[in-house]
Amino acid sequence: AEVGGFVFSRVLDSEPSRLPYEDASFDLVVALMVLHHVPDARATLQEVLRVLKPGGCLVIREHDCTSRKLATVIDVMHGLYTRTWPDPPESRSFCDTYYAAYRAREGWCQLLREAGLVQARHSPDCDGIYVERKARPSDRYIKNPFHFYYGVWNKPPQ
Repeated sequence: AEVGGFVFSRVLDSEPSRLPYEDASFDLVVALMVLHHVPDARATLQEVLRVLKPGGCLVIREHDCTSRKLATVIDVMHGLYTRTWPDPPESRSFCDTYYAAYRAREGWCQLLREAGLVQARHSPDCDGIYVERKARPSDRYIKNPFHFYYGVWNKPPQ
């Protein structure tokens, strides 16, 4: 759907390995908490690269998952969300259809580089400015295990 000059698309509406857009049609692609649910993230990123204009920008937010225990917590959170938050529930067959492949920040960066994207100079995840979340005094009773990876990546200019 197009709203105010922006095109909004759900990956589920198309085959993620073949987005329904012309080559070099977008200046910006935003993928928030998407790629860990796509079975072939590499192919999907190749499609993102295809539809981005030279110099175009990909904004990404993903789980920064550093352990199998954290992956289990995230899986449980996804299951609770799909069954309790939306009305009606999103997926009655969650256990049969759910897919997730989590990575740590370094894994996301490697995947994005392998796809041909270049980290933006002022990306919030640049090594010089990336700050890991430190425990706060308020965390002493309930530990928040969730960490997120935020990045801004560019398609190289031709």
